Amino acid sequence: MMTTVTTPYLPDAHDRVQRDLIESEREQRRTAETLARDLAKVLQELAILLDGTRLESLRRLDPRVPQYWTPEDWRQFFAKVPNPTTGGGWGQGEGQRVNELERTIAELKKRLADTEALLTTPAADAKSVLQASRPTAERLMVPCQDELARPKASTSSRPSPAPAPFGIPLEMVSPLGNLLAKSREIWNLLPVTSPAAFSSSLSGKGRTGEDLKKAYRRYWLSLYLIGTFRLNATLEIEDLMAMTGGLSSRAGSLGRIVDDLVDGGILFSEILRIGSPRTSLRLVKLSPEGVRLFKILFNREPVESDWERLIKNHEGERFLEHTLAILIFAMHARKRGWATQILSPVENTKAVPDLLVLKGGEKWYVEVELGQKENPAKWRNQARLNGGKVALCATTPDARQRLAGDCRLARLSGQATDLETLIKAKYGNITDQTELWAESW
Repeated sequence: MMTTVTTPYLPDAHDRVQRDLIESEREQRRTAETLARDLAKVLQELAILLDGTRLESLRRLDPRVPQYWTPEDWRQFFAKVPNPTTGGGWGQGEGQRVNELERTIAELKKRLADTEALLTTPAADAKSVLQASRPTAERLMVPCQDELARPKASTSSRPSPAPAPFGIPLEMVSPLGNLLAKSREIWNLLPVTSPAAFSSSLSGKGRTGEDLKKAYRRYWLSLYLIGTFRLNATLEIEDLMAMTGGLSSRAGSLGRIVDDLVDGGILFSEILRIGSPRTSLRLVKLSPEGVRLFKILFNREPVESDWERLIKNHEGERFLEHTLAILIFAMHARKRGWATQILSPVENTKAVPDLLVLKGGEKWYVEVELGQKENPAKWRNQARLNGGKVALCATTPDARQRLAGDCRLARLSGQATDLETLIKAKYGNITDQTELWAESW
């Protein structure tokens, strides 16, 4: 009589096999994504070498270029590249770089073949194929676009900010009217969907159709204003979104846009308060995930926002009221047509004024003062920066008059305003013709 031997069911072994299969699939996906990114970098480098001027012109028209280009877009671009044999040819250095890129492309093609083999390899052999096909980090180093454009002598790794519009210096934030013109210019160029990596965190919160498309554009416009023009106050960001889209600045839908970005981990939000005058302001800044999303959308690093700069260089987290006071003054100055720069450096002096404001032919280094203590030496030092005149912002009208009186006693002329007077004006009614200074002497 024959005995049948039954192999017992081993749940632990089955689970291990399942985990190995899942990990193998993840590794395959990571390999394919890395390959796609490297190929995109090579294409961008070739485009810069062959016709960098035209590529930059296209990027100014559409910040997404060439991040979301399809293979057909790339074919059309390269089809219009001038023939180097008729345009004077490449220099020796450029020809050598092209040869290096061709070798890199050959290497990436080999990796593509390895990846295709991986996708058809049984799971049991996946690990060995991955190890065999993974090149060393040193061989895969492909210079980024900024490195190609940077002069060889430069060793700085700090990204350059996006050009500011309307001739305003790069380091300054443009007046609100200029920012509105820029917002309207890019509005129709903004994507109406979310990058795949953020489709779950920014799903649109149940919106559909045109409402969903508008929501995505408002998401991206908010990030653009923060990462390009250093803005942090939700009041200012929502005001720009409203004027761009023809809505009321207090529409509830605009507030939900910022809430969605905070809930999705894209923005960090905090409400700062000041006791005199009694007011508060909600501020936002990019989270690490927000920085990553900004780079995907606009193909560059975001600039450091005003709030971040105060935290980094002016003990902004320690002196919260002073931080808020500077940001409120800057926001109201921009609404009134002034360009601003927080903590503007001054040559040949260690003094760092709270901010610089610029409008037409007027240029003032401004001190935002929360106290009322007599300090003539401080005002004399500040007046030297402004050709002998003081420019200050106090907290209240009484505090402003007290500080202005101190300046008069020190025989210093100038102009002053205060936070209470600035915020008393209805924000929506302020224009670039509204006066910034409450008094001059």
